Amino acid sequence: AEDKARLRLAEDTKRKEEETKLKEAEDKRKQKLEEQETKRRLAEDKARLRLAEDTKRKEEETKLKEAEDKRKQELEEQETKRRLAEDKARLRLAEDTKRKEEETKLKEAEDKRKQELEEQETKRRLAEDKARLRLAEDIKIKEEETKLKEAE
Repeated sequence: AEDKARLRLAEDTKRKEEETKLKEAEDKRKQKLEEQETKRRLAEDKARLRLAEDTKRKEEETKLKEAEDKRKQELEEQETKRRLAEDKARLRLAEDTKRKEEETKLKEAEDKRKQELEEQETKRRLAEDKARLRLAEDIKIKEEETKLKEAE
């Protein structure tokens, strides 16, 4: 009976040792799995963080690029407005110059016409004066002829 009890005790002890080893192996396996899960979660967290940082950086780059594009567009619009203003000023100057040239031509033509009219008027007066002078001479000659006839 003592041998049976010792044998049973030895079997119980052996079984408990095996159960303890199995439990320790199971605990170790669980701990390893938990560590792997922790590492996996950390890696996922790092990946999400990196993704968030990349997204934020890209958004900032996009905003900067949009701001730069807007600034370039505004500069181009200002340059276009400046060129338009210069073109308008040149056009106005050309129109003013052309108008002044036309006014000068018209004034010169008017002055020439007035001068021609004055010359014609002067010629007419001269012709009238000559005609009156001839008439006066003719009258004087006739009067002298009349006096001579009367005297004869």
